[in-house]
Amino acid sequence: MRNIGIEMRRIASEWQCFSDLAFNAAEFLLESLAWKREEIDALIVVTQSPDYLAPATAIILQDRLGLSLTTVAFDVNLGCSGYPFGINLLGSMISAGGVKKGLLLVGDRCASLRV
Repeated sequence: MRNIGIEMRRIASEWQCFSDLAFNAAEFLLESLAWKREEIDALIVVTQSPDYLAPATAIILQDRLGLSLTTVAFDVNLGCSGYPFGINLLGSMISAGGVKKGLLLVGDRCASLRV
């Protein structure tokens, strides 16, 4: 792993799914930014490893994070292009004036990986 620049690798527990990892990250982010949950207008989740086919992982996180029922929440199931596409989506929503604050959560929970 030294040859490709990876400094740290984190391994999820068998019982953890992607929404568990994203939930922890979102909680940390909301606390760090001191954002109130009712201020979040949009939640976009970019992942190739959703918890289920339906409902969307964003809907699960909307509930777990205690976000408003009026928060727009949806998944983007893309790989490498998912992050810039998610940034573009959220930026467009903010530019259009419908969203003031939004969360973009990007990541995957891989099955056991051998390195």
